[in-house]
Amino acid sequence: MQLAIRVIFTLAEIAGIEVGRDYKPTSYLYSYYKKRDNEGVFLKGLKLKDKVKIVKVTVDGEYSEIIARVPSENSTKEYRVKIILPLDFECTCPYQQHHFNPCKHVYATMLKILELNGAPIEDWRLQQLVYEGLNKYAYIKAKDLQALT
Repeated sequence: MQLAIRVIFTLAEIAGIEVGRDYKPTSYLYSYYKKRDNEGVFLKGLKLKDKVKIVKVTVDGEYSEIIARVPSENSTKEYRVKIILPLDFECTCPYQQHHFNPCKHVYATMLKILELNGAPIEDWRLQQLVYEGLNKYAYIKAKDLQALT
């Protein structure tokens, strides 16, 4: 439960950061409900959560690293997801290689971590916190990298 609390506080801190007018993510509801016969990326992650296999957990003081394997929806491929705390994420899927926003595999892994640590992931408020925290983190990371170039 301690890991879940750490994750929740980190996501809450990031979700509360003011990022300016140019931050325009899709809304949590849009990413959750079906739109034009496509499910939102968050809902896909929520559905994939039960298929996540946690491979390795490393905890070293304030630093934690969780490695997971998440299957592709449409093939026999598996993708490697790394969640790093205080907060960062990586996924080997094609979507993640071309976008900063979290993919369904990252959402699924984060939700699995929280579920395994006793967090009530069926609560829409926690789901929205996961969504907003990961998206704002991705936005901030992209802006920081843009400023370096």
